[in-house]
Amino acid sequence: MKKRVVIDCDPGIDDAMALLMAFASEELDVRAITTVAGNVPVCQTTENALRIAALANQAVEVAAGAERPITGEHQYAEAVHGSNGLGGVELPEGGKPSSRGAVELLIDEIAEGDGELELIALGPLTNIARLLMEISPSAAGKIKGIILMG
Repeated sequence: MKKRVVIDCDPGIDDAMALLMAFASEELDVRAITTVAGNVPVCQTTENALRIAALANQAVEVAAGAERPITGEHQYAEAVHGSNGLGGVELPEGGKPSSRGAVELLIDEIAEGDGELELIALGPLTNIARLLMEISPSAAGKIKGIILMG
């Protein structure tokens, strides 16, 4: 049985590769992607996720999340990932982002997951922190696990 996962990310070059690998995996059922500001602003990470999903021919829901950290200043990594987060590579157009926000999508996927949903966090943890600290602390007991990129 495939692992049900939602991938929370800030698609730069590294996350683009991780998403493509996750889509190709026979072990993962990628239910959705949530995006967060990180390498580049959240509007760009969302666009990147949509384009990567389209490139991989995946009809997966992509929801935009946090535009900035809960506290402190944000610094983008444009010097590393380029202004579009993908080193200037232009991928084909993607679909449209979800009308739901990232945290709302996470709440719904957790509820539907019957304790089997795992979160894969590849970027800043702002969406997950908002979910577990501010909006739905009880969700923690309904998630099978959280896998973090270090």
